[in-house]
Amino acid sequence: MKKISRSFFLITVVSASVCLSSCARYAPETSLDCISLNMSKEEVKRNMKLPGVARGAIINKFGQSIEVREYKIQHPKTGEQFGAEVALTLLSFGLAAPILFSGGEVETYRLFFYDNKLVRWGLAGDWAEAERKIYDINFNISSN
Repeated sequence: MKKISRSFFLITVVSASVCLSSCARYAPETSLDCISLNMSKEEVKRNMKLPGVARGAIINKFGQSIEVREYKIQHPKTGEQFGAEVALTLLSFGLAAPILFSGGEVETYRLFFYDNKLVRWGLAGDWAEAERKIYDINFNISSN
């Protein structure tokens, strides 16, 4: 009977670890400090330490091709989050331990490139609204 209990516990812990851990890679919060407008896509990728995900491209009403890349930024855990996770781990007799090794809150940022240069970036919102706004923005400042 002890063998079954030990096997069940091991399977439960491994399953919980797999379910609660994420395979996604996130850019650190400090990487946002390393980007600035007019950087090339390659410079942004190098400074963010990840290539990001291509989310789309559009030709706006000014005939400009705009590419959108998405980055997920992971913030550090707050003391409150960590305390809650420790309490949950203790109350679950260690079964929730894998969450102690997870990161903090994740936010999605969208970066907009025109002519291979970063022209706008910020927190992601509704894509339909962003697409409408991109369509109405003339990113080529010198032509105004």
